[in-house]
Amino acid sequence: GEVEQNRYLRLASLTAEEEPPEKDNKNQDSKHVGTTGNINKIFCSMELIDQFRRATADCQRDLKEACGFLGGVRVGNDRVITHIVIPPQTGTTDTCCAKGETQTMQALIDRGLTQYGWIHTHPAYDAFLSSIDMHTQFGYQQQDPDAIAVVVTPQRETYGRALQLTEAGMTSIEECTVWAGQFHPRPNEDCV
Repeated sequence: GEVEQNRYLRLASLTAEEEPPEKDNKNQDSKHVGTTGNINKIFCSMELIDQFRRATADCQRDLKEACGFLGGVRVGNDRVITHIVIPPQTGTTDTCCAKGETQTMQALIDRGLTQYGWIHTHPAYDAFLSSIDMHTQFGYQQQDPDAIAVVVTPQRETYGRALQLTEAGMTSIEECTVWAGQFHPRPNEDCV
């Protein structure tokens, strides 16, 4: 149930030269995972999410969380997630810890990609940001206000969700006095 080396998942059917799905498409295409303040949309193929689920199946079966980093390119004002890097890591039922993050980030840079957030599983829970997840997401959004967290729930009806902290959530976590690696009551629901 542990990942020992970097694994690279790549979306073969969508490249940087291709346009994301039509912006005026009223049907919520599965590739559209979020809308943020500074950019128009973030797209991620369900095929890529499925690859992540399959690649982390051993962890999920053992009820251990697994995580990865979302990499992609800009197409106009939109972001298209084209890769997920799964770093070496350890996990428990409700936490995962990536190892060698510097090398993993360098792997994205070497491929000409930008990190747009992170993805992790909740093998025993629904798709939400726990208090620890909120602290993690806070760090991502401090660096990039448009960063997203994708939570995949392989054993639940809610397949997964792309989430961000709201302005209230950023303030709440910034003012939090509990150690970031410790579970604690979540702030109000308007934080995500």
